[in-house]
Amino acid sequence: MLVAPLTLLSSATLALRVCLAVLSGAGLFLALWGWRRLRPVPVLALAGALFAGLWVTQLYGPQAMPNLWTALSGLAAVGCFLRAAGDRNDRRALLCLGLALAAAALFRPTDAVWLSLPMAAAGLFVRRWRRSALLAVIVAGLALGGAQWIVEAYLSYGGVLARLHRSSVTEGGLGWHVAIGDQLRTLAGGPELCRPCTVPWRHRAGAIWWFLAPVLTLGGVLAAARARRLATSLLPALCGLSLHHKVPAYARRWTSRPLPGLRVHHGCRVYLSPWRAGLRTG
Repeated sequence: MLVAPLTLLSSATLALRVCLAVLSGAGLFLALWGWRRLRPVPVLALAGALFAGLWVTQLYGPQAMPNLWTALSGLAAVGCFLRAAGDRNDRRALLCLGLALAAAALFRPTDAVWLSLPMAAAGLFVRRWRRSALLAVIVAGLALGGAQWIVEAYLSYGGVLARLHRSSVTEGGLGWHVAIGDQLRTLAGGPELCRPCTVPWRHRAGAIWWFLAPVLTLGGVLAAARARRLATSLLPALCGLSLHHKVPAYARRWTSRPLPGLRVHHGCRVYLSPWRAGLRTG
């Protein structure tokens, strides 16, 4: 979807990588733009800088891979959901929520479904957010983005279940897998992708931050609760946890964590939403 138009202009690998890097930077800017009414601009700027500085962001930014784009779509979707839930007259946020979920479903349909579950649950069980329009837009966005995948499944694979089975065989078995060990090997000098991951875990000290991240995320949510911002910080964290890929989770976690000592106008403490600049999901 992103690369095909670029190949009409040039097939050079370098040119494609430069274009994708620029597009991913623009995507990050637009995703954070939707959070302006929810977080102070300095917080969003810092969140973007922190997320953009992650090695995993710089790795996937110039590549034709869906991980980063799923993360950015999810970040935008959560911000638009919170805006639409808090202001029933914000129709632009509703529209952007549907478009963001549609984009996520285009890049990776299964991730888009997992991403939408916490938002759908919040729209059902949080009384002040209970709106039929929110739930309708979530369903419509997923349907719009996933339609192409479903049609292709029937035309090329014999149906949705057949396509999922083919994917399961290719990926070594879809289902519930505890992949903490695999992620640690990747983060601490191991291979980027392996099936099965039987290589040793090298450079263990380099993964200390990975263990600290959930603690910092929890601390951010608790701090947000004391500041009476629990709802707008807990939901991004839950959306990040709902995804299994590193990049998407990083993206949403950065918006729920507080930065000690960082303050904005009126003496209010600044908060980052999902554990790494509201941008780390994974």
